This record gives sequence, C-alpha cells and structure tokens, in this order.
Amino acid sequence: DPAHSLSDILGKHVGSPPVEVSKNLSAVEIDPEEAVEKYIKRTLKVIERHFSPESVHHIKEMVKGIRDAPGTLETALIDALSDLILSNLAGSEAIVVDTAPTGHTLYMLSTVRKAGKWLEELIAKKEKAQQLRQMAGGEAEGTEIIESLRERRERLVRFSDILSSPQTSFFPVMIAQKLSIEETRRLIESLSAWGLKVSKIIVNRVLPESGEGFMKKRKEQERAYLKEIVEIFGRERLLFVPLQERDPVGIENLRHIGRYLEEILP
Repeated sequence: DPAHSLSDILGKHVGSPPVEVSKNLSAVEIDPEEAVEKYIKRTLKVIERHFSPESVHHIKEMVKGIRDAPGTLETALIDALSDLILSNLAGSEAIVVDTAPTGHTLYMLSTVRKAGKWLEELIAKKEKAQQLRQMAGGEAEGTEIIESLRERRERLVRFSDILSSPQTSFFPVMIAQKLSIEETRRLIESLSAWGLKVSKIIVNRVLPESGEGFMKKRKEQERAYLKEIVEIFGRERLLFVPLQERDPVGIENLRHIGRYLEEILP
C-alpha cells in the first residue's frame, strides 16, 4: 500500500530496508517516491549502455518527464514489489502483502498482465527488425536491448506465476456495509476472472449483540447486511472479527487478533 500505514499499525518505524518487528517477522514499507526514482534510474542505466552520449542527454530529459505521468507510480511499485518478493521468497515461510484499496490493487494487477504482453510484442518487433537488418547485409544491433527486455519480461512472468500459484491466496477484508459488500463482490469477480485464488473473506468490526438506542439500530441494520454477505459469498469462506474495545495498534494487540483468527479458522 503506497500509504504509510504499516508503521502506524505496528507502532514501530518501518521503511524500505526490511526491519525486524518481532521474532521471525520482518516488515517493509515501500516508499512510492523512492520506488519511482529507482525505476527511472534503472531505465536510464539501460539507455546509457545502448545509445550515444548525445542521444542519452535528450532521452534523459524525456524519461525524467514521465515521473508524474499516469501509470508510472504503479509500474514502479510493481518493480519494487516483484524485486522484494522474488529476492525474499526462498528464505521466507510466508510473505504477506498489505495491498492498497481495491481499485488501486486491481489496476496494479492489471498492469502486471498488460506489461508482460506489451514486452512480448516489443521483443518480437525488435527481433524482427534485427533479422531484417541482417538480411539486408547490415550488422546485428540492439542485442543487449533485447536481452534487457527479456530479463524484465522474465521477472514479470515469475512474479505473475507467484500471484497465480496455488500457494498464493488473497484475503479480502470488508465491513458489513452496503458499499463494502459491492466493492468486495467486484474485487472477487475480477480476481477469479484472472485465475487468482481467494481463500477466506474477513468481515471486520462486527458489532456486539448487546446495545441500546443508536447501537441497537445499527446492529439491526448490520444483521441484514451479514445475512446478505453469507448469501453472496457463502458462510464457509467467511471469517467474522468482532469490533475491538481498542484500536489494534502494536504487536501485542495484533497478536490478540491473530490468536482469535487461529481459533475460528477451520
């Protein structure tokens, strides 16, 4: 999630380098601006290897201009997230990703799929141009560029394979309110269409049964929404987490939620 929320939830500063927050648990918070800068530097490094100094100067100005262009942030975050997951996968029992809100997450997942196809087409065109140049008696050019594109495509393919792996599960978190129900329905439909597995759905902040006045009326409305949630998603996929007396901030409060989820998991 581009928003800096992990530090607030854990009650401990978390940055780009992994930070140990508890035994056998490390956390990373990807900095969006840092991710964009790293993405641009990586792009420029490839350009510098394959173009003349004059061309590089003009291209650099153009590349710097894409910093605030639509899609740059999402592409940079995908680069950072894929690097993080691929470099830590072998040494981790599990990797948990706290994603951005639904619309942002779906856009990012869609970008992974589109970027892979776009790179395939670009590589094919580069290879075709190289073949035509050789057939015309010219020297093969652009081999290193094609290799760079292949390397990037391979990283995206590996990342996409991890997302669609049977070992990967999405856990949507919702509340018993109309807008959240519809948003979660659309999310699950999109994930299913892409072949991504939704394991459990967490219904968060469920109100207690007791209450008078305002709380009683809210609970009556919530019961109707909870019934609708069960009808739409199926009871076996749902985990209901009650509203806590205090905000679940800090490791100990999070452990309390974790123990509760362990108890109710089938």
